[in-house]
Amino acid sequence: FEYLPVEFALDVEHPSPTTRTTQESVALYFRNQNLTVSEVVCVINTGLHDMIISKDTATFLQNVRSYFHILDPVCGNFVWLGISHVRGDEEHPQNNDAIASWNTAVAVFLENEYPTKSYVIDVWKQGLNTTHGDNVHYSDTSYYKALASLFQRLMKGGSSV
Repeated sequence: FEYLPVEFALDVEHPSPTTRTTQESVALYFRNQNLTVSEVVCVINTGLHDMIISKDTATFLQNVRSYFHILDPVCGNFVWLGISHVRGDEEHPQNNDAIASWNTAVAVFLENEYPTKSYVIDVWKQGLNTTHGDNVHYSDTSYYKALASLFQRLMKGGSSV
């Protein structure tokens, strides 16, 4: 199992000598692992950092679409971890109306373009019942523990999640 942090749907934070974007670098990394595509499950979440740049749903979706197209040749399946609920502090760019719109847009995109190899984990309700330490992070560890438990069961092949 690998954890490759990617903060934006499309960015140039981690290019390589042969890639222009972080997302291309991730795809190159997976290509170089000599795994069959069916062995690779890419769990993807982005959005909270993207809102610092723009709240435009069309732009975000265009960037997400690009991200998935870059990863498609190297990921056997996609799991989209929805964007979580925020506290809604007015001085921060992340807000729940935009998040709800983005989550819906990504779910529709995946259903239309990757219906047989994508799955969505909707974390919205879990976030509603969790205490925030700041606008985007939870201070109550129950949210993170619930996600960790879900992924542990999935990785062990648990069918009842």
